[in-house]
Amino acid sequence: MSSSMTDAELVEAVRSGGAGRAGAWTELLRRHTPKMAAVARSFDIDRATADDLVQTAWLRFLERSDQLREPGSVGPWLCMVVRNEARRLVT
Repeated sequence: MSSSMTDAELVEAVRSGGAGRAGAWTELLRRHTPKMAAVARSFDIDRATADDLVQTAWLRFLERSDQLREPGSVGPWLCMVVRNEARRLVT
């Protein structure tokens, strides 16, 4: 899977379930996990909990990728999920 593909193209490849799904999934993880982890850690929570929040966001993406209205905005959407989960934890 090429890193030159847009997020929208990668999301569509994940949704399609075809041969390119694993590569698209890997590329999305590579692109967005570091940002998501930074958002989680900004809430002054331990690394293990931050990692759990990131994993929760990825699972939510897998469950709801077909409902994502703007596939090109998957990065901000994932960070929002992490942020909302972190807020819920610390309040």
